[in-house]
Amino acid sequence: MILLDIKLPQTNGFTLCSQIRSFSNVPIIFVTSCTTDMDELNSIMLGGDAFITKPYNTAILLAKIAFLLKRAYPAVIQSDLSYQGAVLHLDSGKLEYAGQQVDLTKNELKILCYLSCVL
Repeated sequence: MILLDIKLPQTNGFTLCSQIRSFSNVPIIFVTSCTTDMDELNSIMLGGDAFITKPYNTAILLAKIAFLLKRAYPAVIQSDLSYQGAVLHLDSGKLEYAGQQVDLTKNELKILCYLSCVL
């Protein structure tokens, strides 16, 4: 996922988007203070997947990011994560280790999911 502005110091976002599209289909969202219809049209024509103007609503940006990532990288739904004998049950929010189980809070579950992706 690339968040790209139109106005950049060395080049502009349109040029960079075109260069990226020549070798990659990574999702690109233009997040910019440029608000003309022509800017939005150029971003679409050059391969941008979404166009959001500043100031933006964070919830909308996050929703577009989630949508584009799901579309670009369809995930195989995994219900359990394992690491060195510990099993994290994503659907029930439980952690199992050495025959014992504990219920996790939503934040604890999110942290462990993040850490399991990093490891």
